[in-house]
Amino acid sequence: MTVAMDDDLPDEVVTFGGESSIYHRQDPHAEEPTAVCRQHDGNVFRKQRRLVESHYDPCRVCFPGVREGDR
Repeated sequence: MTVAMDDDLPDEVVTFGGESSIYHRQDPHAEEPTAVCRQHDGNVFRKQRRLVESHYDPCRVCFPGVREGDR
C-alpha cells in the first residue's frame, strides 16, 4: 500500500474503469470528473477516497508527496 503524505487530501478522487489501480486528484475547476494530471483512460468515476485508498495507489503527479510502503 502507498501512503500519501499530503495534509490536504481530498474526500473525493477520480478513478478509471478497467485495470487501473491508481486514483487521481479531481480538478476543482472542471465540470466533469477530470484528473489534475489530465490522464484519461476509459470510463471515469468520482469515488470517496477513504473507500478506494486501501485498494488503489495515488497518482504520483496528482499526489506528489507519497511514500512507498508494503502492499
